[in-house]
Amino acid sequence: MAGISMVAAGSGRLRRCLWDAGEDDGKATGQQRALAAGAALNALAVALLLAADPYYGASVFVLLAVLGAPLLLLRVRGAFTTGAAVLGALYTVCSVLGALAGLLFFAPSGILLLFAAFADGRRRPCTARVLTVLGALLLAFSLWCVASLAWAYYLAPALGLGDV
Repeated sequence: MAGISMVAAGSGRLRRCLWDAGEDDGKATGQQRALAAGAALNALAVALLLAADPYYGASVFVLLAVLGAPLLLLRVRGAFTTGAAVLGALYTVCSVLGALAGLLFFAPSGILLLFAAFADGRRRPCTARVLTVLGALLLAFSLWCVASLAWAYYLAPALGLGDV
């Protein structure tokens, strides 16, 4: 019986981290942290994909460094929310405007940061849950797109599979 209660307690911690509002300790919630980490993961995948192209080079890592700024503010909820909202809006607008230059792939990172800014489970628990699920779906789709581009432009030709 003790083993069952330990498993239930372990799953309760994960559930509390992702779905419950928790106490108001001034830090970002688990949902906000997960969405911000997803934005950073997506931006890292896109930056690694674009860094192999000589047109972009290492300049995309500047965008990645700017995106990481809200992750440094996770301990102060107000600063995190403001930083994520401003950088999310900036990323989304710049990626749409720079679509012809290939920056459209950074748009999901901006949208995920906007989701993270408004996914505060303490104030709006239902909205936070919906934004977390939508963010997970957006991240999965975006990573699938990046992986398919990496396959089509880099991996398949390197393996001699020709045009796929």
